[in-house]
Amino acid sequence: MANNALVGSGSMSQSGPGGNTSGGGSSGVTASKLSDLKRLRVFEAHHNQIRALSSKISVLNHLEVLDLSDNLLSWLPKEVGDLAQLKVLLLKGNPIKSLPSSLTRLMGSLEVFRIGEWPENGFEITRVSCLSC
Repeated sequence: MANNALVGSGSMSQSGPGGNTSGGGSSGVTASKLSDLKRLRVFEAHHNQIRALSSKISVLNHLEVLDLSDNLLSWLPKEVGDLAQLKVLLLKGNPIKSLPSSLTRLMGSLEVFRIGEWPENGFEITRVSCLSC
């Protein structure tokens, strides 16, 4: 992300997966400060008008809960699939158009996955104990 933010909101625009973020301000933790959060286990950022999530999210390798519900996300970076300890992924209330295939790597650890409506590029889920739409 051009402004080095972990999450981007406000008047930012996002060109899509792998694209550049440009535009006005952002809120949230800058990616350069993530080294201070490496042991973070719960990241709740629901209802914040987040439009983009940085690929730097993968630095949070102890993350167990990622709640991005009710934001403005239309896609997730493939690096979300690197969050091997993730047990809860909440995405309901976002206009998700695309999910990275890397999410299938989480099926061994993911216990709760809420997305709302499935994007057209959906993939098979085999080991989630609580799946709600």
